[in-house]
Amino acid sequence: MWDWILYLSIPLIAFAIIEELIYLIVNLSVFGKRNERKKTNNNTEVSK
Repeated sequence: MWDWILYLSIPLIAFAIIEELIYLIVNLSVFGKRNERKKTNNNTEVSK
């Protein structure tokens, strides 16, 4: 009985962890792009 529960729960837990990691990576990449855009905007303002 317990073997089936383990076999079913491990892939679900792994999928949840992978999903959270992808979500965090996407958020970090979006924030990184926003920071770079702010820097480029500041540089263009200085050059003006």
